[in-house]
Amino acid sequence: MRRIAAYVGVASIVLFGAMPGAAADDQPTLAALRSQRGALIGRIASLTDDATRAQAQAARAADRRALAQLAAEDARRDVARFAVDAYVDGAQSVQTDQLRRNGWADVASRTDRYLFAVLDDTKAKAQAEEDAATAAVDEARSATEELQQLRQQLEQTISEREAADQAAADARRLAVPATKLTLQPRFARSTRIQGELLARLPFGMVSGIPDGLVPTGQVVAGSASWYGPGFDGRPTASGAIFDQEAFTVASKELPLGTILLITRGDRSVLVLVNDRGPYVAGRVLDLSHGVARALGTVQAGVARVSAQVLAPA
Repeated sequence: MRRIAAYVGVASIVLFGAMPGAAADDQPTLAALRSQRGALIGRIASLTDDATRAQAQAARAADRRALAQLAAEDARRDVARFAVDAYVDGAQSVQTDQLRRNGWADVASRTDRYLFAVLDDTKAKAQAEEDAATAAVDEARSATEELQQLRQQLEQTISEREAADQAAADARRLAVPATKLTLQPRFARSTRIQGELLARLPFGMVSGIPDGLVPTGQVVAGSASWYGPGFDGRPTASGAIFDQEAFTVASKELPLGTILLITRGDRSVLVLVNDRGPYVAGRVLDLSHGVARALGTVQAGVARVSAQVLAPA
């Protein structure tokens, strides 16, 4: 019992150390928070098993207590019948038979007292075991409820941290184009070239790999976020002006100009890599609003996708 309470206490300390108000240097990473969430879920599963086993033990102890009670009642009825029979027989027997019967009755009385003591002890032990098992069930359930509350708070902390990271990434992205506007005046040309490419191939919703393109064998899979408001009309890493409804995406690693066939469920979209990002750990692509809408990920914000790298045939 102390072990369960101690675990809940430690989990609380770990979680509340990650809550708003803690020092920035003390804030755990998102990976650490997700690891804590996995540990809590695993512990909840273990406690559920403990509660199930304790409940079974309580049921078995209750059965043993009931059997001991029945045995004690049967034994007391047998003793009562023996006493009545002995009294009736004694009234009709000679003195010698009475003495012999009294001797046996004394032995039977001592045996009965021992039997009753054993039965009462068995019943008491079964009752104690049932009480302990019932208490274990209650404690395991209570600890599980506490851990569930901690897990919900941890989920909120992870969500807030992801939102903060995304906001920081957006701020970094917004800060970049200012220098490009003065140092690299090539946006009209880049935007025109990108527009010609987008018009030449069937970018957007497709039912498969379009004619004229072939898969390279390279696949990118993972979580994809989306961006749009606040960036519409600003330069991208390729130099083209960002159109949040165009079928374009940002990637940290893929070369600018890469053509991707992104799939989510039964939806596929042909897109062009024209920007850099996302700047959040664990995410592989940042979709334009138009791509997110086509894939159905606008409401989710972040969703898992798979992208094939394509090349001209």
